[in-house]
Amino acid sequence: MNYIRAIKAFYDLVQVKQLTTGQIALWHALMYINNKCAWSEWFTAPNLTLELTSGLSRKGIYKARNILKQHNIIDFKSNGTKATSYKLMPLQYSTQGSTQEEDTLQDSTQGSTQGST
Repeated sequence: MNYIRAIKAFYDLVQVKQLTTGQIALWHALMYINNKCAWSEWFTAPNLTLELTSGLSRKGIYKARNILKQHNIIDFKSNGTKATSYKLMPLQYSTQGSTQEEDTLQDSTQGSTQGST
């Protein structure tokens, strides 16, 4: 997953779908957790972790995730008493504002970072 492109695509959707701050916070929390899971297709996230990471209440998480699922931004499966499984859906990034220079800069930055670690 290209993290920068995913964020850009998400913010294209924020404007179109008029997502709330809670929905935005939950998506970022899920991106953070999935990054820690090495970008697994499906990953689990306990409600307490999402509460602490997003700043939302449990009720706020339920409400936000249902809207994000309706907009096909995420998918999730309840696992009974265990942590819920989540999937971040691939988002289409509008290249209208993007330039080749941005992509080249990102690629060269990634290459130099990988080479120096």
